[in-house]
Amino acid sequence: MEKTSLEKLKKFSKLEEWINEYQGQISLCGFGLVGAGIETCRLLNTVSVSHVFLLGIAGSFDLKRYPVGSASLFSSVTLDGVGVGQGNDFASLPYSMVPSGTPLQSLILHDSKVDSLASLPTLLSVTSASANAAEKNWRKERYPNAVGEEMEGFAVALAAQQYKTPLTIIRGFSNEVGNRNIHSWQVDEALSSALDLLVSRKPVHSYSPQR
Repeated sequence: MEKTSLEKLKKFSKLEEWINEYQGQISLCGFGLVGAGIETCRLLNTVSVSHVFLLGIAGSFDLKRYPVGSASLFSSVTLDGVGVGQGNDFASLPYSMVPSGTPLQSLILHDSKVDSLASLPTLLSVTSASANAAEKNWRKERYPNAVGEEMEGFAVALAAQQYKTPLTIIRGFSNEVGNRNIHSWQVDEALSSALDLLVSRKPVHSYSPQR
């Protein structure tokens, strides 16, 4: 999880109880896609891990279904920004230019406790968060199934996939996508809701890639 979320989560006693019950540990995943990917690979290469849980905050694309202060699990995570151009000129790279086996768009998450992965929403990972409503709408048009915007999930999911480790992503919605007035964000409420989802789950100890 990112540093800001970690500092706030440590205030919640239910997290400590869950960690003690399942003999887990808390680690920073780093901030942004590059840092999160590198740090997750480092941790998975040096520590014996049976299941990764990624917790933190995200912006909500749909306040009616996912209001500020609520939280959600996700079935898949999609990456935005790898391609050519910006804004309306953006275009994804042709697959003929991409090495075989390189994921550029979506990764399915593995969580054996979920009866139907299809029933859960999609998370969008970005390198730069939406700055306003226009950018929010532009991304929503391109990724209509995405309900949350954040900056680490795809990188952590790719690292977990490479190490064949189950991953569950839980994000609390602290703000509407495009709202950069951080004084109006509800970070504590979002993290509390995310923790409620976490403590209702148990780690799994086997990896079965979803197709």
